[in-house]
Amino acid sequence: SHNLTSVLVKGVKGALDGNVGDNIETKGVKAHFQLDDSGILTCTHVESVFEKTVSPEEQEKKEKDWKDATESIDWSKLGDNIKNFFGTDEKKEEGAEEGEEKKEEKDDVKKEKDSKDTKKEEKKDKKDEKKDKEPKKPKIESVKVELEIDGTRNDLELLDGESFNSSKAKLDELNQADLDRLAIETALNELQSFSFDLGDKMEDDEFQSASSAEERESVVAECGKVSEWLDDEAGMFTPVEEFTTKLKVLKDLSAPIMARVREHKERPEALEQLRQSINSSNVFLEKSKEYLIKPKPKEPKVEKVIEPVVETAGEEKEGADEKAKETAEEKPKVTKAKIVDEDGLFKEKELDSLKKKIAEVEKWRDDKLVEQEKTPLAEMPKLTVSMIKSKIQDLDSEVQFLIQKARMLKAEKEREKRKIEAEEKKAEEERLKKEKKAKKKKAKEANATDTDEKVSEEVPPTESTGEGDTDTTDKKPEPEIVEEVNEGENIKDNVEEPSEVPEEKTEL
Repeated sequence: SHNLTSVLVKGVKGALDGNVGDNIETKGVKAHFQLDDSGILTCTHVESVFEKTVSPEEQEKKEKDWKDATESIDWSKLGDNIKNFFGTDEKKEEGAEEGEEKKEEKDDVKKEKDSKDTKKEEKKDKKDEKKDKEPKKPKIESVKVELEIDGTRNDLELLDGESFNSSKAKLDELNQADLDRLAIETALNELQSFSFDLGDKMEDDEFQSASSAEERESVVAECGKVSEWLDDEAGMFTPVEEFTTKLKVLKDLSAPIMARVREHKERPEALEQLRQSINSSNVFLEKSKEYLIKPKPKEPKVEKVIEPVVETAGEEKEGADEKAKETAEEKPKVTKAKIVDEDGLFKEKELDSLKKKIAEVEKWRDDKLVEQEKTPLAEMPKLTVSMIKSKIQDLDSEVQFLIQKARMLKAEKEREKRKIEAEEKKAEEERLKKEKKAKKKKAKEANATDTDEKVSEEVPPTESTGEGDTDTTDKKPEPEIVEEVNEGENIKDNVEEPSEVPEEKTEL
């Protein structure tokens, strides 16, 4: 048949049943087609089209529903949120810096927005009034309902079995032929461009100075052979291996010349980098001398003379406790002074080794420069770029080693210093606690003595017995005077004094 494609459309009856009414009119079924790059026409989709007449009452109802749904939405805030969402970080930073100014501007803008909103509302009210005055007309809307489609091809049957495999094999052969052709074209272009470019370079001054006459003649002769072979024998059916072998021959012949030219070009830049590395190492060496660790002075030996001291058991115990406290308090102070005073970070031996390394590199550079000046440009240079870079790396690694070591030493000192400060703080807190306890103890003892004195004052004096009748009514007790005389005197003296007084009275 002349039909290329058959399309079965489903769902037409359902679309018609779903759109029934006096105000709905069917406009038929519309099919959409597409022509691809291969010239094949395909049906993309099918739809049933209807026209619906909307009455003014329905229009008013829709407008009212829309107005009720959108009345609570603040469109100005929605716009600000969208702007903030798509704003950049730079704008946010500028807004943070100029926040105060923008606050005032925002207030003004709000006032302007309020005035504009009032004007808009007035205009809307006027428009609504005009619309209310004008009678609305019926509106026609188009309604489209998508239909299901099932398409089949009528021009060719689908391949299966042997026919499918043979067709696939033919396509694979064609693809491989395209790849082989592309590889041959690429190899031919590469060989042709390299030989042509190499023949031109042999005429440049820098290549002539970096090569001998024999080398140039051999390279030019080989380039001529290659160009003749390309013109006469090479073609689209020449194997790729022949192109690659001839290209390898040209590269091997020109490799020494290319290497010498590259060395002569890159050597000045490498020497400049070496000079900068030496200068920076010297600067580091001079600054490091300020942080040199000073050698410790030898302390003279002091012989300790132990004198025999006779002490009681209690005194020995107290002396041992005091010595232990003194040594415990003195130890952290000595370590802190030791760490604070040692500001050095580098040893003299390390700086001497760096100085020797710099001197060795400078001597090596000067000797190699002299050798290179004596070497012709057509020969392989005595001072290569790789040698210079290795020396730069050695010198930089030596400096970096010292820097890393100094950082570690400095960090260790800081850790030790913090540790000692924490120990001192702890010892100070313990000392304060002990002093507080001692003060409390003294206060308790003082309170105890005061209470003992008050009790002694309240106790009445005892009558002393003596020879004969004695009258002690006129004598008042003096407990305070007796205690103040000498607390260390014997009790007998305190008892005898009042006994002598009544004897004298009896004699009178």
